[in-house]
This record gives sequence, C-alpha cells and structure tokens, in this order.
Amino acid sequence: MASEAGAEIVKQFLHQYYQLYDTDGSREPLHQAYHESAQFSYDAFSPSSDPQFGSFGQYLQESRNLYRVSHVDKRVRLLKRGKLSIVEALNNLPRTRHDPTSFVVDLVVFTPHLIQLNVCGLFNEVIKKQLLRYFSRVFTIVSVGSGFCIMNDQLTILPPTAEQIKRVNKLKAEAAAAAVSAPVAQPPPLMPVANSTEPSIPSMPMAGAPDLATKQQMVTTLSLNSGMNLLWSEKCLNETNWNYEQAIFAFTKLQKAGSIPAEAFVK
Repeated sequence: MASEAGAEIVKQFLHQYYQLYDTDGSREPLHQAYHESAQFSYDAFSPSSDPQFGSFGQYLQESRNLYRVSHVDKRVRLLKRGKLSIVEALNNLPRTRHDPTSFVVDLVVFTPHLIQLNVCGLFNEVIKKQLLRYFSRVFTIVSVGSGFCIMNDQLTILPPTAEQIKRVNKLKAEAAAAAVSAPVAQPPPLMPVANSTEPSIPSMPMAGAPDLATKQQMVTTLSLNSGMNLLWSEKCLNETNWNYEQAIFAFTKLQKAGSIPAEAFVK
C-alpha cells in the first residue's frame, strides 16, 4: 500500500463496492460508484477442461480479450462507456460471492486527484453449482467534487490454480483465528444507494499542482485509459491544468467530435 491513509480508503471502498456487487438482485445501485464518462471491460479465459470449474461460456460472448477479438468494431462494442451501459453489463454477469480473505491489493497510485488499485482474489458463482473463479480487477478512481468515483474498471476472470486455493484456505484459517480475539469494526458507508449523483468515497484535502512524480503517474494512466501516446496524454493534462477528470472529459468530447489527430495514438 502507498500509505496508511490510502490503505484505509481502499479497504473501505472494496468493502462497500462488493457489498453492492455481491447481491442476489440488481446491481443497479453501483451506478452511483461510476463517473458519467467511465469505461468498463472484462476478459475471460479458461485453459482448463477440469469439470470442477464448469463452463466459461457465459463470459466468453462479451469477453474483450484483444488476442481473440480482432475486429475493431467488436472491440469498440465490448468496451462499455458510461454508467448506464456499465451497470447493464454488470447485471448480465453471474451472481457472485467474493471472499475478502482471498484479496491481494496493490495500491499503485494514491494522490488527491487520482487513485489506481489492483485487487485479485477468489469468488464463487452462486447460481446452480458453487463454481470457484479467480479474478483480477484494476480500478482507476478520480476526484469529483469532495469525493471520488470510478473512471475505469478492467476485470479479468480465470479458473483458480491449486496453489491459489491452498493459500486462500490458509488465510481463511488465520483470519478465523484472529477474529476470535479481535472483533472487526464495520467501516462507514462510502457509496450511498439513493438520492445522490456521485458516490461519496472519503475525501482528501485537495492540493495544488501535483508534483513531478504524480504528473508522470497521471500521464501514464491517461495514456493507458485513452489509448493516446505519452506526449499527447501529457499535452491533454497540461491543457486542463492537471485535472484528471477534466482531461478525461476533454478527451471524450474531442474523440466523439473526431478532432483528435491520428498521430495522438501512434506509440
């Protein structure tokens, strides 16, 4: 983790997010966690024919594995844009129960303007058989007003390995033993489920212009999320006073208008 403050915010975010995600009903309340210009995609791959992992067929139709999806039009269609499209895609995925004791979290970027984290672990599908899956998910979160919301969400789903299952069972045993002596406090709500236009992830004091290291992280993240090269990503951020949300908004607007030259995407 990048800092104690970052670790606490990420812990609370994941707790609240998966409370809403692991529902037997609609995942509609999650729309408040996403930015209006957010993007989401997932890819799935099952190299194993072991029947205990079941079929991955329900995932493959919308899987955006670029090694297997060669047509540009289909790649564009499988990239969900905007909170309504994202929630519709999330609702079409099987209902799940994630195991927090299996989570491994890497907080890659933590600034007053931008958070990027990677979480991986195990979950069960709860329809029919209790099929066990492994997932890896990258969230890019930006500042909005006094809080934050998700700008980019990339999910990968795979069958678990025997080593992963063994490690998780060990962690669960350790967590159960620790819970006997130390009660776990419930974190405060982060994402309201009604009467709100944006989620309320705990806010941090907003700083002025970011330092050089933060700027480099922002340029790299914008390049990954937009497809632009580093030079044009830096140009976009510089022209929006290093406000990541405004940079994404400007990029989306200009892209829709066809105003971004082809050279911006040459890497």
